[in-house]
Order: sequence, then structure tokens, then C-alpha cells
Amino acid sequence: MSLPPNLMEPMRHLLLAALFLAAPARAIEPTPAGPVLGSLIAHMLGRGHYEKRPLDAAMSRKFLDNLLESYDYGRMYFMKSDVDAFVAEYGDSLGERVKAGEVGAAYAVYDRFMERLAQRRALVTELLASSMTFTAAEWAPTERHKDPWATTDAEMRERWRLAVKFDLLRGRLEAEKGGKGEDPAKAVVAHHDSLVENYKQFDSGDVLQNFLSALCRVYDPHTDYFAAAKEENFTIGMKLSLFGIGASLRNEKGFTSVVSLVPGGPAETDKRLKPGDKIVGVAQGEDGEF
Repeated sequence: MSLPPNLMEPMRHLLLAALFLAAPARAIEPTPAGPVLGSLIAHMLGRGHYEKRPLDAAMSRKFLDNLLESYDYGRMYFMKSDVDAFVAEYGDSLGERVKAGEVGAAYAVYDRFMERLAQRRALVTELLASSMTFTAAEWAPTERHKDPWATTDAEMRERWRLAVKFDLLRGRLEAEKGGKGEDPAKAVVAHHDSLVENYKQFDSGDVLQNFLSALCRVYDPHTDYFAAAKEENFTIGMKLSLFGIGASLRNEKGFTSVVSLVPGGPAETDKRLKPGDKIVGVAQGEDGEF
């Protein structure tokens, strides 16, 4: 049935609006500086690296592989259908796109990963609620990097069943050996909750940094891109201290915890920061932005 001409245009707008509303919201809005930074770094690497390798189709595919592996090195989150879709969209052209200032792939991959991360976290809860026995002779691979991507939900579920079972068994053995320790099931939950929380804290700069680091590693596996704001956090993490306040830190289940205070240092003198405290943000001054 054909619509009258006077209804065609209104219906077209309604259809476009429906498609827009049905589309999933982007988890993170791209940073405005992304296109310029991406283009600049892509050109610098292509021209300035000593091997002078152009960002051709082969390099683009390696770039995409690096990006996917940065989120899912163990092949426990993305499905083969996800990877195939990214390859079809970006596989041979990712390098040229970045040189032209297109960095949308960074956010597309992150958004899909966050969807899969939420699904796997729900699966962990489901598996922990099921009855697991430890009498069967089963083998749980701890390294799946070279395995094919899972093609079905059943295949992915089996990977996670073995992984969760392995973590539970390891937790039980550690508890028996030491005579104490956290409940194995609670430890598994805490680990995955921490992982989810870490990725939820990503901002547009983190997503872009991960993307451009994947590009840098095409030329050198030991090279990463650091945004100026992230370089300071990296330095703090490497030194395990906040310079100037007199505190030693460590990463603990996704949080930065205070291990000790330097005697006579500013933190000890101030008396508000204590060993065991968790640092959730850093601001400059009383009214500084976190």
C-alpha cells in the first residue's frame, strides 16, 4: 500500500525519530580534541617512525586487533559477531580514517565492550547461584588469547563456567592452605565488580588514550599514548606515592589506598589522612574541582 504524497514526508520524519530513539545511547561522548589528536599522531607515526611504514590496510587490521585486545585480551567478552562487524566496518580503512580525523571507532568499540561487560557480570551472578561440583575431571585454560572468538552464547557461557569454577576452586584451596581468607564466591564477585567499576570510570580521554595507544603499538609494542592529564596519574601509579603530601599508596580492588604516611610529612601533620583510607579523587585547594 502506498501513502498519499502529503503523508510521505511526515511519516519519514516519524520513522527517523523512532530509529533515533531506539538506538542505544552512547556511553561516553567523544572528546572534541580527538579528531585533531588522532590525525596528528597518525601522521607523525607514519612519517616520523624510523621504519617509515604507512598506515595501509595491513597496518589498519593490526591497529584494530590491538584495540580489541586492549579490552579483551583473553577473548572472554566480545563475540565473533562483534569482531566481524568491526572488521567489516573498520578493518582495512582504520588508519586512513584516523589520519582524516575520524576516531569514532574508539567509542564504538568501548560502547560494545561495556555492553558485553555488563552481560558477563550478570552471567557471573547466574553461575555462582548454580550448583557447582568439583568432582569432574575438567580443564580450565587460563590463557585464551590464541583461541578463536566465541561464536555462540552457549560457547561463551561454557568459557565463563570454567573460569568461575576455577576461581572458586583456587579460592577454596587458598582458604584451606591459610586457614582464613575471604569467602571464594564473595571474592569472585568483588573482583568482577571492581573490573566493571574501573571501566565505568573511563571518560572520553581514557577511551581516546586507549585507542591511540593501540595505534602506537602498531609501530612499537612498548609505546603508548598518554594525554597530559593522564601522565600525572601514571607517574603517581609508578612511584606509588603522591609527591609532596608524604603518603605511600597501593591499588586495592580498584581503589587507591593509603598504606602509610611519611613521619613529619604534610599528610601526617594535617592528621586527616590515615593509613587504610581510600583516595577517590584529588583536587587543588579547598574548592578545587575533582
